[in-house]
Amino acid sequence: MTNPRSQNRGCLLRHITAAAALSAAALFLAACESGFDSKPNGLPIMGAAPKSVQLTGLDGALMAQWTKVSSAQGVAPTYEVYYSTNNNPASAQKFESVTAGESQLVTSKITGLTNHTTYYVCVKSVFGSLGTSDFSPVSSGKPVPPPQSMSAISVTAGEEMLELRWAPVTDAFTYNVFYSTAGGAEPPDTAGMVSVSTTGAVISGLQ
Repeated sequence: MTNPRSQNRGCLLRHITAAAALSAAALFLAACESGFDSKPNGLPIMGAAPKSVQLTGLDGALMAQWTKVSSAQGVAPTYEVYYSTNNNPASAQKFESVTAGESQLVTSKITGLTNHTTYYVCVKSVFGSLGTSDFSPVSSGKPVPPPQSMSAISVTAGEEMLELRWAPVTDAFTYNVFYSTAGGAEPPDTAGMVSVSTTGAVISGLQ
C-alpha cells in the first residue's frame, strides 16, 4: 500500500520543480527584454548596440550615421566603429571611437578608403566598466568620387516646353536640372529645378 505521505511528498516535489522552471523562464525573459547580459550577481554588463547604421558614399570615404542608444545604469555609451571589405564583423578592424554630442544622431567619417570598393561597417556601444555590446547589424556601401563634368546638353524646343538630353556621367546617380530666364555661371535663387535619374528631362509650363 502506498504511503499517503510519500504521495504528497512526490506531488510537492513536482510542484516545486515546475515552479522553479517557471521562475527561471521568467528571469530569462526579463533578461531578454532588457537587452542586457548579466554577471553571476545579476548586474548588467552591457547594453544594446545601434539598431542600424546608415552609410553615405564620399570620395575615398564613407559617412556612417546611427541613432544614440540608451544609457545603462546611468552610463552613456561611447561607440566603436569597425569596417572591413568582407561581411564578417569578427575580422573587421576598428576605425575609431566616437563620443556622442547633443544630437540624437551620431556620425563617423571613415576615411582612407578605395573608391568603388564595397565596405562593410558595424558599430559597438561601450558602457565604460559595465562592458561592451555586440556588433550592430552590418551595413555596406561604396566610396565614390565626385561626378565628372557634363558634356554638351541637347535642347529641343516644343510648345511651352523644352526637352533636354545629355550623355551619361560617370559616378552620377541623379541629375539636378536648373532653368531660368536669367543667365550666369550659377543659377539664381529664383531658378526652377527638376531632379531626374535618367539622362534626359522635360521642362514644361514655360512661356
